[in-house]
Amino acid sequence: MKLCISHKKDIDGITAAALVKAVTGSELKLVDYNELLEALEGAEGYEEVYICDLGMIGSKTEEELSAFRRIASSSKLVYIDHHRIAPKVKAKIRRMGVVCVHSEKDCASVLVYDHFKESLPEEASLLAACAAVTDYLDDGPIAKKLISRYERMFVYLNAGMLAYALSRRAKDRDFPYKLAEWLSKFQPPYKIPGLMELAKDRMDQIWGLMKELKEKAERIGNLGFVKSNFGDCGLVANLLTGVLGVPVGMAFTSSGDMYKISLRGSEGCRWDLGRLADEISGELGGMGGGHRKASGAVIPKSKLDEFVRSLAERLKS
Repeated sequence: MKLCISHKKDIDGITAAALVKAVTGSELKLVDYNELLEALEGAEGYEEVYICDLGMIGSKTEEELSAFRRIASSSKLVYIDHHRIAPKVKAKIRRMGVVCVHSEKDCASVLVYDHFKESLPEEASLLAACAAVTDYLDDGPIAKKLISRYERMFVYLNAGMLAYALSRRAKDRDFPYKLAEWLSKFQPPYKIPGLMELAKDRMDQIWGLMKELKEKAERIGNLGFVKSNFGDCGLVANLLTGVLGVPVGMAFTSSGDMYKISLRGSEGCRWDLGRLADEISGELGGMGGGHRKASGAVIPKSKLDEFVRSLAERLKS
């Protein structure tokens, strides 16, 4: 038996899982970052285990490494990721005998495609290219080559449909699995049943949301922020950069006694938002991380004002 554990909240993680499934026939377990440890606890006993698009950050890293060690002692363990990772953590992973495919320059799906390219059909490159676009890494060295194989707008249109459809079905726990199943058959996104309709519906909502954000969002210096009830904090944070004309947008939503936060940077954003999310959330008893222009964090609700002030202060320099 084979298992693939991958990120469930974005197209990159779902596409990575789909490509692994297509090559290896793996069972899929789609989780969020804070659910990785629990998923690892259930991964022992598999012949092969693949972990994709799930960065090892925050206070649970040592526990996750212990789980890696247990799994690697009896299974082939492959870790494919593009989030920032401490060199000492990467070294520990490799010393366990884990196959570690890591680069911050390309998204996880592109790294999966490149790792398995001899076993994948040409159509798989379109899916990896779309994932790169949705993960703001279409300028990655491998991604640029994949995108150049296609008419550029064809890639971006298909990528947008995937991202908006997933955003529209954000509360449907089964949809990421259905989407991964479709993609594992290498269907071009525009041919997936109902995807275009879901994307159009989401675009209608976004058009109205942009007007609403102008009234509700707040701004401190280079940071625009708002509480989101829209169901996709990443998308809202991204919209804020345009609506308010700021280099960094932040959207947050309730999750029990915590706030989930998404940060997005504009084209001109010069800060590493992944590093800032990691540093500030760690200082406040939470966890976070991500890419230079797209990151997230989870913090106690009581620490929200501190997070906003600290982030706004660091965005001055």
